[in-house]
Amino acid sequence: MAANFWKSSHCTKWIVGTDKLQAAEKRERLYLPEGIGTQVVYGLMMEVFGALKRNLNLKQQVLASAVVYFRRFYLNNSFTAVDPYLMAVVCMYLATKIEECGPIHLRNTIVNIGNRTRLEFHTIWPREPSLDIRADDVIQAEFLLMQELQCSLIIFHPYRALTQFAADARIREPLLSRAWGCVNDSYFTPLCLLHPPHMIALACLQIASTLVEDAQLLQWLSELNISITELTDIIQQLLDMYKSLKPPAANPQSRDAETQDMERRAVEAIRREANRLAGADQA
Repeated sequence: MAANFWKSSHCTKWIVGTDKLQAAEKRERLYLPEGIGTQVVYGLMMEVFGALKRNLNLKQQVLASAVVYFRRFYLNNSFTAVDPYLMAVVCMYLATKIEECGPIHLRNTIVNIGNRTRLEFHTIWPREPSLDIRADDVIQAEFLLMQELQCSLIIFHPYRALTQFAADARIREPLLSRAWGCVNDSYFTPLCLLHPPHMIALACLQIASTLVEDAQLLQWLSELNISITELTDIIQQLLDMYKSLKPPAANPQSRDAETQDMERRAVEAIRREANRLAGADQA
């Protein structure tokens, strides 16, 4: 394992440009059903990953690693060529090994829970429900996944950087919790393929600071020698992701008017901060 992110395969092989993502998006438009874009599929698969995590009682970092593997795999492979439900199970299974979660029985645990999760989400996007996931399918797909990943299995997540920044800036718990939640949400986006983890952590801190006022943190952030353009770009992508999220149709009363008003004011505050950062960078 590379102790230095800049010398790791994560940095040298798997931080890609937006042109690579756009090429993958263009490829999928040729094959996906009308009205289903790649973001719809990724959003659904995030729900699948969440269900797998809950059913297997796994830590958030295992889910995060599985999502990164999944996104890396589908940079060069089509959703229609390799079943994303199967690949989600395989990515989670591989992540449990890399993150050293202890022995997890393939057939009784991964396969059974994978099939149950697949049926749960099948009504949203049908994918041949008669073909259950088998242990042999998982084993074969795992070799395919590792080949595509070029055995680059160690992931640098923003969580470690966020913890280090919190200690350095003496961040209070409410703000750290908000930033941690923002890092969790970042996996709904392709940021893990575009930016170093420490920049994602800083962007999440910046967003959290607009929700939980902390003058000390703002001063600390202003003294950092970082690319404001890159930071603003990450913040904007997170904002776009939050704007696209909607409450579940099955439970429209889950967010009351007060909660929605608080979220609206929070988004407005984040936008003002992003505009301020953009202006400072141009100056």
